[in-house]
Amino acid sequence: ISYWNYTLGPNSTVVRNGEKFYAASMEDGEASGNIYSTEMWENDAVDLILNHNKKKPLFLYLPFNAPHYPMHAPEAVIDKYRDLEIDPYWSGPDAELGRNASNRLLYMAMVDAMDAAIGGVIEALDRIHCSVQLEAQPR
Repeated sequence: ISYWNYTLGPNSTVVRNGEKFYAASMEDGEASGNIYSTEMWENDAVDLILNHNKKKPLFLYLPFNAPHYPMHAPEAVIDKYRDLEIDPYWSGPDAELGRNASNRLLYMAMVDAMDAAIGGVIEALDRIHCSVQLEAQPR
């Protein structure tokens, strides 16, 4: 799916809580004003973690679509990698297969954004774990 308008072609393929979910803008790209889907999944997961009933078990299945095609990433994350010298390694015979510096830069940014999102989920789990431990301690 598009990382910015959450569609594949003319139709939404994203289902959240059993219902199709549509982006605020069908424009594709960061200028759409939509949230990057990797960040959207993180926000949903963190919200679920922090607001679930602590007395009940929690199961969270969080399959990010990153870092798969199409190659999209927020400009702020891409900017972290723009000055790296990756062109010599990614030119030559592999460039014919789409393995070039431009795609490598996007891939690195996508993995970085996903890594940050996973970090946000782990931080939420740590917060909830600490609060459960505090509640369990005798007074």
